[in-house]
Order: sequence, then C-alpha cells, then structure tokens
Amino acid sequence: MADPKSPAPGGLRCDEVLERLPDYLEAALPPSERAQVEAHLRGCANCADFGGAYVALVQALQREDAAPADRR
Repeated sequence: MADPKSPAPGGLRCDEVLERLPDYLEAALPPSERAQVEAHLRGCANCADFGGAYVALVQALQREDAAPADRR
C-alpha cells in the first residue's frame, strides 16, 4: 500500500483525498478541488477502490434511511 502522506496524482496526498470524500460526494467542493480529487482517484488505485467502497456504503445507508418504516 502506498504511503498515505506521499505526493500523488492531482496534487493531493491520499490522506487529503480521504478528508475530502464526504464533501466530494455532496458536491460541496469548489470546482478546482473537485478536479484534484477526481485526478487523484484516476491515478491512485488504492484511493479509487476505497472511494468506490465508501460511495457504495453511503448510498446503501441513504437508501435504508429513505425506505418506508415497514420495510426496515
């Protein structure tokens, strides 16, 4: 696994990308930061894998919250 503090694609380190994932998902990042995160995710397989799993988890939780009470 890559050192999370090492320089990486998009000008962001892995730890910096992980800190931004919640805002990235909510489309709350400024366009320049969003582009950096996206560039990093294209160039870093570890963050892309983690980011994909993170997105899937958040979406599953959102679906669960939106489900009618009788389906829970």
